[in-house]
Amino acid sequence: MSTREPLRSRLRNWILITASRLGYFRIFAFFNRHKINILYYHGVSAREAFPGIENYQGKHVRASLFWRHLAFLARRYNILPLPDVLHAMKNGVPLPPYTAVITFDDGYENNATVALPSLLDAGLTASFFLTTDLIGTDECLWVDQLEMVLNDDQRMKMFVRFGTTRETVPLETAADRREDDRLVRWFCKQLTEAEKSEWLRAFFAENGIDAPKARGDHRFMSWDQARELHARGMTVGSHTLTHAIITRLTPSEMEREIGEAKAACEARLKVRCDTFAYPNGRLGDFSKASTDVLRRLGITCGLTTIHGLNGRDANVYTMKRIGVGDRTSLEELEAHLSGLTGFAIRLRRTLFG
Repeated sequence: MSTREPLRSRLRNWILITASRLGYFRIFAFFNRHKINILYYHGVSAREAFPGIENYQGKHVRASLFWRHLAFLARRYNILPLPDVLHAMKNGVPLPPYTAVITFDDGYENNATVALPSLLDAGLTASFFLTTDLIGTDECLWVDQLEMVLNDDQRMKMFVRFGTTRETVPLETAADRREDDRLVRWFCKQLTEAEKSEWLRAFFAENGIDAPKARGDHRFMSWDQARELHARGMTVGSHTLTHAIITRLTPSEMEREIGEAKAACEARLKVRCDTFAYPNGRLGDFSKASTDVLRRLGITCGLTTIHGLNGRDANVYTMKRIGVGDRTSLEELEAHLSGLTGFAIRLRRTLFG
C-alpha cells in the first residue's frame, strides 16, 4: 500500500482487517444468518492495471480479486440462484442460513469472457441483467463514453454547459478529470432521459468529439454469449432497453423500456426472463408506478442498489443489494455481508441525520 494513500483510508483498512481477525464480522453475520444477501457487480476485467482515470470508480473488478471474493463466498455462504430464493420467499419455503445471491448489472462482455469461467470453476451461480439495446452492438453506456472522453490525455480542457451557463473545465491532471467526470454524471442524472440525450449530443458537438464506440471493458456481450450464460446454468434477466432511469420517463416510455427489454431477452434466449434490476437503482429511481408495471408484465422482482440485507418477508420489488467493486477488499466484503456496514449506516443517520 502506497505511503501516499490518505491516512483516513489506511486507518479504515486497518480497522477492517483487525475487526475481521478478531471475529467481529462473524458475530454480526451469525445474528443476520437468516437474512438474504444479494451482491451486485458490473464487470470483471482480465487486466490488472488501468490507464489514467479508466475504471477509477472500480466498476470492473480485477479477475484476481474476483476469484478471492468467490473463494470467500463459497467457503462462508450458500450461493443460490435468484429464482430459487424468490420462490422460497413467495411460498414460505425455508432457506438455508447464510443465503446469498450474486448478480451482475448491465451486460458487459467481460461478464461472459472473464466472470463466467471463474463462476464455473468455483461451482457458483449468478444472475445477469442485460441492457438489451446494447447487447450485440458496438455502442456503450453514456457514462462509459464520458469516461473515455475525459481520459484522453491530449485534451487539457473542455466546454460544458450547465443550464445556460457555459463553463470551461480543466483536464490538466487526473484529479481534474475525475472531478469533472463526477460533476457531469451528477448533472446528467438530474435530467429526464430526453434532456440527457440532448445534453450529451450538444456536449460532444461543442467539443468537436464523435461519441466513442465501445472498446475494452466497456464492450457489451453478444446474444450468443448471453445464451451461453443461460446454457451454463446462469439466470438472465433484464435491465431496460437503454439503461434509462425509469422514474425520469413518461408512463408509456417506462412500459416500453421494461416490457420490450423483457421481450427481447425472451425472444433471443427462448426462455422465460422474469427478473429485473433497476438502472441506477437508488431511492427515487423506482416508484409504485414502476413496481405496478413489473407486476403487470409478470416480472417477479425488482432489485435496487440500496445497501442492505433482506428479510425473508421483504418486498421483492424493492430488494436491497450490496455493491462490490475493484476497491472492495475481502475484509470489506465480509463487513458488508455480516450486516455491520448497514448497521453503521443506520446508526450514523440516526445520530447525525
